[in-house]
Formats: sequence, C-alpha cells, structure tokens
Amino acid sequence: MESTAYTEARWPKRLRNLASGLLAGDQETRKNLWVVLQVAFTQYARRHAHKLGRLSREEIEDVTSEKSLHLFRNLESGKWNPVDRSDGEIMAYLSRIARNGVIDVLRQAGKIQETIPDEGESLGQEVAAEIATTGDLAQSRQFAEAIRVCSSNLKGRARAAWFMRVFLDMKSKRIGAHPRIARSPGAVDALLKRTRESMKECMEKKGFSTREIPPGTFAELWHTLNQELKEMDS
Repeated sequence: MESTAYTEARWPKRLRNLASGLLAGDQETRKNLWVVLQVAFTQYARRHAHKLGRLSREEIEDVTSEKSLHLFRNLESGKWNPVDRSDGEIMAYLSRIARNGVIDVLRQAGKIQETIPDEGESLGQEVAAEIATTGDLAQSRQFAEAIRVCSSNLKGRARAAWFMRVFLDMKSKRIGAHPRIARSPGAVDALLKRTRESMKECMEKKGFSTREIPPGTFAELWHTLNQELKEMDS
C-alpha cells in the first residue's frame, strides 16, 4: 500500500501529466517537464549526498543536469513511461537514479568505497518519502507562502537571481548569463548577498529561517510560482 507521503506529493502527478503530452511536441510541455525533473533530482541528489558523502554545489548541479537529460531522453523515446506508475514508484525511481549519480561522482573523487550495499526498496522509499512526509506538508506550505510573500517585495532582477540560486542551484556565472539578469558573476554575488539579507530579515519576522528549506517546499512553490520558475530555468 502506498504511504500518505506518496499520495500527497504533487510533483509525481505533474510529471505523469507532462509525460503523457510530451510526444505531441509542445514546447511548453517540454520546458515544464525539464523544470520538474531538475527540481526533483536536485532534492534527491542533495539528500543522498548527505547520507553518502559531501558534494559541492557544482557537483550536485552536474548530477542533476546529467540525470535530468538522461531521463528526459528516455521519456521522449518511450523507454520509460510514468503514466501508469504510482507516485511511490516514480519517487523511488528518481531517487535511485540520483543516488547512482551521487555514487559515481563520489567514486571518481575517491570519496567513497568501491562496493556500496544496495539501499533496498524500503530504504529507497524512505529517502523518497522525505521530500513530502505528512508532517512536512503543513510546514512546507507555510514556508512556501512566506517565501512567496517575502520574495514579492524584491525587485525583478534580485528576485529572479535569488530563486535561481536557492531553488535551481545555479552558479553565479550561469545566473549572470541569463537574459533576466545580464550581470557579471561578481555583480551577481553582490546582488545575492543583498537579497539574502533582505529575505532573511523578512522570513525571520515571519518566524522562519532561510538556512534550511523544509522538504516539500519545491512542490508547493511549483503551484504558487509556476510561471516564474519555468522562465528562470529556460
């Protein structure tokens, strides 16, 4: 039986809906699907790296990009079809792919042993469920709403840069090259510093800390800031 964590998670349903329309060749569908994969793989890569060995922001980004592209191509070719898969199956599948990517990077860097016991289905589901456990749902919704309100006070460029760094894990060079930013990496760093201070002050006034984002926040923000997140990762 599927757990509450799986049935209440929203992004697997979004992934199924987008995958069912992918073969129609709609550009908007492709963009939306890419963002969903990026967000999911970023979270899973971070969580597995926390358990297996520390990875840098750049290494997490590499795992996310590589695995997102790989799965996107499998979706396009029909090699993997999530339409008839349950939420739990989808979450466990992406979790396993991200875990393998993390292990590969750690091995290449000599940070992990050559033989690693398989996590097993139950452990894979446990990690997958961390993204949206029952207790996390209320907290993530409250946190997402606070972010939405606080970020609405930021100016356009600062708001976009902050989301790119915090939620899409983009490096300063890539952020600066984005048409919505168009600034040097140094200028991006300075902009992000001011933005972090502004967001920190606003969030603390609402009783939240920006140091740790509750599991499930990405999924909640997908619904409240859907269009912006899509455009930022284009």
